[in-house]
Amino acid sequence: MKDNTSWYCFCFSRKLCLLSVLFLTETLVAIKLPPNLTFPALIAFGDSIVDTGNNNNVKTVVKCDFQPYGINFQGGVPTGRFCDGRVPPDLIAEELGIKSVVPAYLDPNLKTEDLLTGVSFASGGSGYDPLTPKLVAVISLEDQLKYFEEYIEKVKNIVGEERKGFILANSLFLLVAGSDDIANTYYVLRARPHYDVDSYTTLMVNSASDFVNKLYGYGVRRIAVFGAPPLGCVPSQRTVGGGLLRECAEYYNEAAKLFNSKISTKLDLMHKTLPGIKPAYINIYDPLLDIIQSPAKYGFGVSNKGCCGTGVIEVAVLCNKITSSVCPDVSSHVFWDSYHPTEKTYKVNLIALFIIVSAVSYILPSFGFSFITGLLSCVAVCKGAEDATEITMCCLAGEGCPSTSHYVTKSQLSDSIGYAPSTHPSLDLNSLSSSFEDLSFLVWFVIVSYAFYQRERIISSRICIQEN
Repeated sequence: MKDNTSWYCFCFSRKLCLLSVLFLTETLVAIKLPPNLTFPALIAFGDSIVDTGNNNNVKTVVKCDFQPYGINFQGGVPTGRFCDGRVPPDLIAEELGIKSVVPAYLDPNLKTEDLLTGVSFASGGSGYDPLTPKLVAVISLEDQLKYFEEYIEKVKNIVGEERKGFILANSLFLLVAGSDDIANTYYVLRARPHYDVDSYTTLMVNSASDFVNKLYGYGVRRIAVFGAPPLGCVPSQRTVGGGLLRECAEYYNEAAKLFNSKISTKLDLMHKTLPGIKPAYINIYDPLLDIIQSPAKYGFGVSNKGCCGTGVIEVAVLCNKITSSVCPDVSSHVFWDSYHPTEKTYKVNLIALFIIVSAVSYILPSFGFSFITGLLSCVAVCKGAEDATEITMCCLAGEGCPSTSHYVTKSQLSDSIGYAPSTHPSLDLNSLSSSFEDLSFLVWFVIVSYAFYQRERIISSRICIQEN
């Protein structure tokens, strides 16, 4: 499975195309995009998850342009990324073949070529609620859009109107916010006392959809919107709301899930009402929660504390080389500080998988991505990412698989089938053996499962149990 046929895009009836990317190992699987699918740039808006250094130039306490931040970045230099190394925009841009580092728009050393291949406008501490960035004096989404307008004019002056339009329409745009709204503005600071959780998450969703609408008005079409993570299980929120035992604060998680449900529904509606827009909802809640709950399965040892300092409260200025030590092995921790994942987590976590898979989902907007990626992710856990990739392509493309000995042996998808169809007693996932003929069964299983999934009788899962 090392040949260059492992990655391709297939089409059915000129509508059905899928680029499936599975990288459940620490090293990301390289992506070979089909020739008709181009991402000239990657551009990010939002909060600290995608801030690559804009807050360095802002008078705020929400900063990280000092050690030990960046200890695993190129040269061990703190750049303003809230991580020990690189963050999602960098990793995704690299996997899409754009570049390995996405600079901050406010970086004083920003080069002309950086504008053409993408920058980040994000600001750590920002959010959908207009009050959130004001509370910590960071760049609001509204102001990020103003910088974006400035960016558009610069790009136009460099490459002209036509190329500028192409870059806007074909680049991948990331929108990542909401965590600081729920965790800080709503719960910790109680800054919106007249809102209950339902009305507050509605406020957030309306702000998010308004932002996407404005991007659409600028000519942007490919937009990936992150859902909220399991905030109650983030180390700092365990400390604040998890009691003496620092358990997950479930009310935080419930708020995150409510927001996610609303924003995914809103994006579906926008896809139907805005011609040409290709929005994608990115479910980061479930895969990150699985890593937190089962860290050993992903090669981690600690998931309830960060690596910096005590790991229970240190973040931003509290995580510094003067008052905070660094854990002996960063790679053993899911979180770098008390709020942000390590670079390894961003790689091992399915975040990047969901981003890239969902980012191209505009090609097949009605397909069951969550179930299919869940199914094949289980294969990846059992047999490895390359095996899952090839089997994904075989199953969904409807084409023959190359001759190879790397096939699924006996495996079981746990919690995947919410309602087993009694009319299909032959649906036995334990019957898969290492023979080429079994792939026809797997193809059939995917098709039948998808049909039941559409009828809300399948609950997708990324949990896989391998039997000897």
